[in-house]
Amino acid sequence: MTSLDVRRRALEDKYILDLERSLKVQARRNRLLAEWVAAAIGQNDLEAYVDEVVATTPTTT
Repeated sequence: MTSLDVRRRALEDKYILDLERSLKVQARRNRLLAEWVAAAIGQNDLEAYVDEVVATTPTTT
């Protein structure tokens, strides 16, 4: 492999890592926001509400 191939592979790996981290952060943010909203509106079944909101929330990058 040439040094350019090594650099290209490293950049691809970094992009994948950054994308995975971004998706995990978004999922955590959505879950925490849903928990806060459920508590604010007095939702009885908190976990079911959070799961429903998270399932219907589109992920964007």
